[in-house]
Amino acid sequence: MTDERVEVLIATADEDDAGALRAALGPAAPEGVHVFERKNLGGDAATWLVLASLLAPQIPAVLTFVLGLVDRNRVGVIKVGDVEIVNPTPEQVERLLADRAPQAPGG
Repeated sequence: MTDERVEVLIATADEDDAGALRAALGPAAPEGVHVFERKNLGGDAATWLVLASLLAPQIPAVLTFVLGLVDRNRVGVIKVGDVEIVNPTPEQVERLLADRAPQAPGG
């Protein structure tokens, strides 16, 4: 166990992007990454949910990867900690990233 804080990231994407997220998140997720198929009312797989428990220092690297997907409108929802954004814009993910950037010593 570590003393570092763990945060949860949840994202919705299509199957291919969910797989890419899972691969990118794997090294940063001490509790693992889980991908779940989410079905719509008709039973079709509408989206895929990616759930990962991440060490807080890893969040900026992960958000940088997610930013690339968001920039191409590939993420429907992202939730990091207690912040949830539906149809996130690159600017919103950049704000999340800035909020979690390591602080300079003495700052």
